[in-house]
Amino acid sequence: MADGPASGKSPDGPLVRRLVTRLWIAGGERAVAEAVLARAKEAAIDAGCVRDEEIPELGSHDALIDLGLAPAAVPAGNALVEAERARAASLGARAAGAARVVRRSMLGARADAPSAWQRAHAAAESEHRLRVPDAVALRTGILFGSCGLALALRRVTERFPIVAVPAIAGARFEPLALADFAAYCVEAAGSPAPLTDYYDLGCGEMLTGALFAQGLAESLGVRRWVVPLPNVFVGLVARSLSSTEWSAGALQHAFESVRVGRLLPRRLTAWDTFETRPVDLRSALASAAGMNFPLRRPGDGKRFRSWRAPEKKGLLGKSVPRRPRR
Repeated sequence: MADGPASGKSPDGPLVRRLVTRLWIAGGERAVAEAVLARAKEAAIDAGCVRDEEIPELGSHDALIDLGLAPAAVPAGNALVEAERARAASLGARAAGAARVVRRSMLGARADAPSAWQRAHAAAESEHRLRVPDAVALRTGILFGSCGLALALRRVTERFPIVAVPAIAGARFEPLALADFAAYCVEAAGSPAPLTDYYDLGCGEMLTGALFAQGLAESLGVRRWVVPLPNVFVGLVARSLSSTEWSAGALQHAFESVRVGRLLPRRLTAWDTFETRPVDLRSALASAAGMNFPLRRPGDGKRFRSWRAPEKKGLLGKSVPRRPRR
């Protein structure tokens, strides 16, 4: 890491408090950017969400949070890798003098990863590190909250009696609540401590696509049929879930990443470095349903009788009925 204000070290070596007076938030989905912005304001940091072209050359009291390409602009196929690489190179050039760059990345990001989105995030990480030695990547799987794939599935679950889960019904992943991700971003941007190149983030519990859909319906208090579909239906379902912010191509990348990417943390050092402690899986699912806390099941005093959180295996191994139990 470089010395001086950009690394939070004095010329003589001892650690000093990094003074970040301005936080720039670029790219990503609007709901994610707004969550990071709200967290920064809670921490009394001057912050703003800006378009890529509005970012000037940053100084030693600036920090940049790069949330990646906006989902509406995500191209299909391997073109995504070069698109993320080029964007990160452009941002990194303007952020070379920043106190720190924080990049939103994906669990399992590497150049030879099985999904195009993981490879794209790996390319973006590399470009930032070439230009900003103090850059750090926060790798996540699926964010649970009013954003992304979780929001798309929530809308379907609210409206229709059948919830189709293509390709990812049996795929395992570890989610993270949107509010927790925002907290990690702001803490990483202003941390005086030297950070490693990346951190894997999650809630500490795993689940599958089918269990997510089932738990989402239960959190919403509705009865739904959860229908696993083969991979051939991914394109059709992605088009049906697409919105102005999430293109069908972006949703296809998301499904592919869950299906083949094994979105599970490998480097479990975030809790040793950050003060942020993520909420458990039950609370994360509640946030995916747009709730502050899980509903109670009438009559028995609690809604999720089979959950004991935090629990290392989460919901894995538990049978999922095609139709919710009464």
